[in-house]
Amino acid sequence: MKHFGIPAALAALLICGASSLLGAPREVLNETPHYVGLDPATHACAVLIVKTEGWKIMGTYKSTEEAKEAMARMKECQEQPV
Repeated sequence: MKHFGIPAALAALLICGASSLLGAPREVLNETPHYVGLDPATHACAVLIVKTEGWKIMGTYKSTEEAKEAMARMKECQEQPV
């Protein structure tokens, strides 16, 4: 059996390789520190994966979920500018 002129065994290897590459960014993202950042100009908070110039880093976390939970508890992230 051939797919696009490629033997089945080679096609299976290519598909497995491609699917493992697609999963790699998620694993890397999960190992990357996540920051809760506060933009002093707008008083808006966001989860960041890189420290952004001009933003105040409010904390460092292991995952997006942890950062979002912490951000929800931060007083500075709840205040709205007047």
